[in-house]
Amino acid sequence: MPSPETEKTDELTRKFLREVEDIRFLLNENPVRSIPSRIVLGEVHTSKCPRNHVIEDRGILIIDRRLSEEEIDAIIRREAFIRFLPEADFPQLYDIAWYYAGNLALWSRCPSEIRLRTLPAYRAPDDFLPIEPGSSPSVIKGIVKLLLRRWRLEGRISARTFLRIFLAVRGYPSIRMSKREARTLNSLLQVLQDGGESKIERLAVKSKQSPASVSRAIRVLVSKGVIVGPYVLYPSNLGLSTYIMEIEDPEDEELAFLDEFPFTYSALVTSSDTYYVNLLVPQHLEGALEGLSGDGMRLGKRVALSFDLLPAQHIAPELIMERMLEGYESAGDTPLSILELSRPRKPSIRLDDKDMVALKEVEERGRVSRDHMRGMGIPNPAERFAKYRRAGIVVKGYFPTGLGLGEGVIMRIDVPFKDFLRVKRAISSVSSVALFFTEGELRGVTGVAFLSGGMVGPFMRALSTFLGDRIERLELASSLGPSSWQVPVELWNVEEQRFEMDVEGFKRAFSRRLRR
Repeated sequence: MPSPETEKTDELTRKFLREVEDIRFLLNENPVRSIPSRIVLGEVHTSKCPRNHVIEDRGILIIDRRLSEEEIDAIIRREAFIRFLPEADFPQLYDIAWYYAGNLALWSRCPSEIRLRTLPAYRAPDDFLPIEPGSSPSVIKGIVKLLLRRWRLEGRISARTFLRIFLAVRGYPSIRMSKREARTLNSLLQVLQDGGESKIERLAVKSKQSPASVSRAIRVLVSKGVIVGPYVLYPSNLGLSTYIMEIEDPEDEELAFLDEFPFTYSALVTSSDTYYVNLLVPQHLEGALEGLSGDGMRLGKRVALSFDLLPAQHIAPELIMERMLEGYESAGDTPLSILELSRPRKPSIRLDDKDMVALKEVEERGRVSRDHMRGMGIPNPAERFAKYRRAGIVVKGYFPTGLGLGEGVIMRIDVPFKDFLRVKRAISSVSSVALFFTEGELRGVTGVAFLSGGMVGPFMRALSTFLGDRIERLELASSLGPSSWQVPVELWNVEEQRFEMDVEGFKRAFSRRLRR
């Protein structure tokens, strides 16, 4: 008669093999990794994320016996799913297996992130939570089949490939929101549109919800990347100008450079793979970038910025053109005073390395407590934070990133500066929109409009008809942020009170394109 231990091993092995068959049926794919001969329970002390609680030794999968029955089942599901994933040199690939396993508590012990500055920051398990439960099988199948297809074609999978596939299959930039979250976001848009402060109490009144409900919704919206706050860093008040680089069909090496470049702030990516990269450039180095352009590459300095918010509403297609015309004709020439709003300023207070560490935390987290600052070895945290606020380096409030506002449509419009306000009024009359005016080789308006699905086609047709040949580009966005930038602490020159940037290294990275 078999021992209880043998019976348990047989039971776990059968369960594992049944799971493999279920996954085979779901994906309509065969495993691409070897199948263990046995699944046993044992002492596991040396495992680590992303495959914690297991050891695989000579075809035997050992699962930590200290786990609960429910946790063991989740590990079996995870490990069975891994058999269908190609080998890769980045741990985030295993997040799909964690998602399939369905045990959030276990998965949360192995959080992971990807920070590629030309794509939105990736955080697991958080980025999987907005997926509709009913859509999970389709999302899982879509991601894995596309990954396998690329792996079979190219022989490898990169973190960038994984992230772009994940975003596309998940339906990015659409974000699923509860009714409470949607009402809170809509009230935030209304308050900001009216020029008010986005305080919890004001949002509660506007959305007709309790402050506690609004506060909970705000926390969720921040975690989903729909809004940032309650504190936001203004790079321009650290002496950083914003440049926009248009780069068509970038090569892998160029993207790899931009992803690691300390001054890549964010990027808009069109469906045809044209990138509009926001670069932060130290003010004293602006001259080194003048006239920089080349094959499929243009650079322009941002001199004006506008982010107009339109609370969620559907506009009948036949009214879009009329509203655009009314908006355009209601505006006069763009006043020169708007240039001051984007002008970089050297910090009005002296900042040391400790300040940069604190500001990096604010940029990444949207907040930083006094205790946390002390724990990082930053003295006098209250006084430091107060001076950041007084200097305008850090501002308080919640602000939308663009996610959750609808589908993104990226635009390049060739108009003179005097017409910037007219274009802004035309587009903002029918959608939320972020617009930039740049000077230099990339002169004109670059921006992204956020529209509900049913308005995308009518909007694009109306704008194309309205502006005609002044439209250089009008495409759906495949990626549009939010920013993955981190304050480059090590590049802060305390003596000169400015950041230092490797301009020559930047030029070398794009030497193939640059005009001699």
